Amino acid sequence: MIFFDLDGPILDVSGKYYRVYADIVRQLGGHPLPRAEYWSRKRARESDVVLLRDSGVAATCLTTFQARRRELIETRPYWLLDVVWPEVRAALVGLADRMSVVLVTLRNNHAELRAELAELDLASCFAEVLSASGDASGPDRHAAKVSLVRARYGNVAPGWFVGDTETDLCSGTALGLRRAAVTFGIREAKALRRENPDKIFNQPRELADWLLSNPDL
Repeated sequence: MIFFDLDGPILDVSGKYYRVYADIVRQLGGHPLPRAEYWSRKRARESDVVLLRDSGVAATCLTTFQARRRELIETRPYWLLDVVWPEVRAALVGLADRMSVVLVTLRNNHAELRAELAELDLASCFAEVLSASGDASGPDRHAAKVSLVRARYGNVAPGWFVGDTETDLCSGTALGLRRAAVTFGIREAKALRRENPDKIFNQPRELADWLLSNPDL
């Protein structure tokens, strides 16, 4: 059995993240950073306070910014900007014929999630889609993913968890799974290497080749 996070390993979400950030910053009277700069700093885990400050938005607007981001980021006008990594799509199609592939995401708008998976022709790639029942932000984000998996499957080891954040890698550890990290998502390689993943992939093609060339993951 293999578990996947959605945003990062499967989808390039940089366009969505930037558009949400830029639209809210403009609403708050600021000036968005260039996209490449924003995404680089976001991947390096610069805080929202710092990004807003450098966008000309006062720190007092932080709560408003974060609340508005939660409202927007799972809605259709923004998820339409998501792009499936082509190589990963092909690998998922092949993988689904060999084993159970389960999506585990902290997105909590179930209707929008189902709509996006259908729009992107991904729904058939997964034996099951596990998603959060409420806002799972905060320091214990990995516990929410662990709970989703255990509530449905109980003990899932051996197997793999594929993700692009420390949350995913911690989830894999707690579930007794081996962990594959991708550095082309929302977190840069340096942060992920600190978690000592079993595998690390720097390009979608590397992940796809591994998935397709290892029949007994």
